Amino acid sequence: MKNRVLPSEECKDGYLYQIIARTAYAGVWVAEKRLFIIRRVKSKSVYLCQELHWDSHDRHGTAQPIREICKAPDLEGQELIDFLKETEDDIWENHDAPFWTHEGTDESREKWGEFREGREL
Repeated sequence: MKNRVLPSEECKDGYLYQIIARTAYAGVWVAEKRLFIIRRVKSKSVYLCQELHWDSHDRHGTAQPIREICKAPDLEGQELIDFLKETEDDIWENHDAPFWTHEGTDESREKWGEFREGREL
């Protein structure tokens, strides 16, 4: 079953969404800028990053929201990074990660674990 991508007009400012993006499965929507704040892991560094919505006007967007989760708490910096990681952990534990196959291969679980721990794949 294919997930329905929520158009940017349906996304609520300051809400947490499950997304399909290059490196994240959760993001907080910033309506004014039409982007999501995500947790990025790269070269063992973990930091906040921005991903444009898939339907952005310049067509460079990579984040596809598929489910509204909740109103995001008012967090910044490391607290927001930790919150996004916990959300991504919950998505994985509930088998909702976008690349979770119907069979749920051991390889996909191992790669997800490496991603969550900040190791390069």
